[in-house]
Amino acid sequence: MKDNPFNERNYCGETGAEGTCTFNPALLAISEVIISCAKALAFYLLKFQGTKYEQPQIKMKLVEILSSVVVNADFSNKEFEYIILAMQNKISEYQKNYKTLFKNTPPGFSISLNEPSINEIIANGEKHILKNNLELPRELKDLHTIILYLIRSTCVYTKELWYFDEDVSEYIQLILEMLDKLNLPDEDFDKLKQSLKDFCQMHYKLVLSLEDKLKTLYGPFHGTSVSKDEYAGPSILVSGHNFYELEKILEATKSTGINIYTHDGLLNAHAYEKFQSYKHLKGHYQRYLQCSSSDFASFKGAVLVTNTPMEEFDSFVRGRIFTTSMFSGLGITKIKYDNLSVLINAAKSTCGFDKHVENPPLEIGYLNNKIDSILKQLKEKFDNGEIKKIFVIKIDKNSVKLKTQLEKFINSIPDNIFVFSTFDISRKNFCKIDSFYDYGILYRCTEELKHLLITDEPPITLFVSHCNIHTLSYLITLSFMGVKNIYLGDCSYFMINPVIIDSIEKFFGIKKLSALLNLPHDTMFEELYG
Repeated sequence: MKDNPFNERNYCGETGAEGTCTFNPALLAISEVIISCAKALAFYLLKFQGTKYEQPQIKMKLVEILSSVVVNADFSNKEFEYIILAMQNKISEYQKNYKTLFKNTPPGFSISLNEPSINEIIANGEKHILKNNLELPRELKDLHTIILYLIRSTCVYTKELWYFDEDVSEYIQLILEMLDKLNLPDEDFDKLKQSLKDFCQMHYKLVLSLEDKLKTLYGPFHGTSVSKDEYAGPSILVSGHNFYELEKILEATKSTGINIYTHDGLLNAHAYEKFQSYKHLKGHYQRYLQCSSSDFASFKGAVLVTNTPMEEFDSFVRGRIFTTSMFSGLGITKIKYDNLSVLINAAKSTCGFDKHVENPPLEIGYLNNKIDSILKQLKEKFDNGEIKKIFVIKIDKNSVKLKTQLEKFINSIPDNIFVFSTFDISRKNFCKIDSFYDYGILYRCTEELKHLLITDEPPITLFVSHCNIHTLSYLITLSFMGVKNIYLGDCSYFMINPVIIDSIEKFFGIKKLSALLNLPHDTMFEELYG
């Protein structure tokens, strides 16, 4: 087997699923209705703060809904009808309370359903999309879309921190305030962008709070080697980002003979001391960075997705996929009331892998003292002119279409550029630091470099190939922190809507990695080093 940690299939037409590389219009319309209801609820929840109508539990429920909303998963109509009916009923209740409390007519929100049947939901959503397209300037409409990406990412992290009994009221408050700003169609673009900057400061604080909590609970985060071997016996694949749920699975399966494997963002669990103590946590199973359905199809066991599934799944994997998310989808079994027995029984009923197959391991993680030492050395090298810039290359070399161009670019990096990378290069100015899924270290390094170099714009250039639900939040936050040169790889359409890619570059300076790699060498050299 080749020594490739992943064989990513990023692009439409490469997944063997031609014809699926567009958004489902009906699901877009449904998502529009859910978001519109969420904005209305945010308005009322803010208005009722400190009154007898305040309902804190509804705030957390709204965060859970927003952390689960995606536009492409193959959900059942009943799931949507149920959640939208509940949201509509709560809005109707709040409208009456608003009139009673303020002696005034409540504001009219644009979506109102006589009966939340799936057909009416779709029709209203389509009307609202058309209305936005006609009335909102293109830049403002795209900024709204980008803000919703950041709100969802923040909701996911807020929910994860909430699992650990942490006080998340501060984050929920800012989520509601940001949502409510989207109720103002005439909001000035620059003013809204400034509000987004403030929101990103909160995202920064939230990410570091969650990281600190994980280290408190699970021990130091160490560099480690993660097995990608397949072991004989029944198995469960745990996918997503939720460490709390991974721990629950590991505890529930300790004496069952079931082997546990991580997938996607849970790769980093292997770097924590507590997770290393679970002998039946066998390793990480992942062949495709952005095609989970292919991984699930090839995995010989049950699959638990700890966040809303982001893809449509073929019929041959349905029935053995489970989720704890609010939305499950067709053929995916929802686990209710923390009852993991159905998942464990499903794993026992499968044969799992029939023999031990060895695969090259993954090296992940970093040592904080190593990073601190390197940053202090960089300060000295900047002062004496030995180093001019810092590159952070968070790329799987095998996941980029333009592999030859990428190799040429990497080999052409001069010695006066210091490089943190996600792969090993035997050069004195290269340092391997972490895995694909760890962006928090970028926040810490950026702040430290700003402090050491006494500048608001540290000379950092960031290259990223992997996309997930948090990518935009991190990159936009880093742009506000002063990282002015960011290059993003071609993301799958269901991760980042390609319609807003040009606006992301225009608003935040986040450029296309593929465009850079396609430049003539002299032009690329001038852009990066000129």
